[in-house]
Amino acid sequence: MDGGTQVSDGQEGSLATKLGGTFVALTGAAAGITLISLVFGGMVKTGGSCGGGYSVPCPHGTTPALVGGLVGLVAFGYLGFRSLPPGPKALYLAWTGLFFGLAWPILAAGGIFGTVLFGGIGLLPLALVWQVRKTNGAQPKEPKPAKAPLSAGMLATSVMVQAVAVAGGIAGGVEVFRILTR
Repeated sequence: MDGGTQVSDGQEGSLATKLGGTFVALTGAAAGITLISLVFGGMVKTGGSCGGGYSVPCPHGTTPALVGGLVGLVAFGYLGFRSLPPGPKALYLAWTGLFFGLAWPILAAGGIFGTVLFGGIGLLPLALVWQVRKTNGAQPKEPKPAKAPLSAGMLATSVMVQAVAVAGGIAGGVEVFRILTR
């Protein structure tokens, strides 16, 4: 496969460029979500509040980890939406991943209300997408211009790059958190 293969889903660029941008973006966004989740888990262990006027100090390194996680999620998320590859798009699950990542430490600490709250917020976009697709399926659609279907190899490559990026981002986020909180 040559690096000049053109894709046409609204943006011009080679498939290799789009997959490279998506890899960097997903790795950074997954690392950001992981950092935020780990900071939140540390805060849950302190009783849910720390620093500032509270008598419980925040665990060492949580402030830079939280700032880095937020900046990483926003910056790399934006980059990701600028370089979406053809086929399935894992970046669309970032909201769900973020709020499930926040719900998990609460569940581990035995908190049901927070788990349901954050889990519900995480499921909201999925429910909206499902409702929109269900509603749009019932109405007549105007024909869209035909796009060239993705080959099985191109689809597999896109999914694999995104899966490796997310796994690498999670591992990287855990490692950064470990370094910051020593």
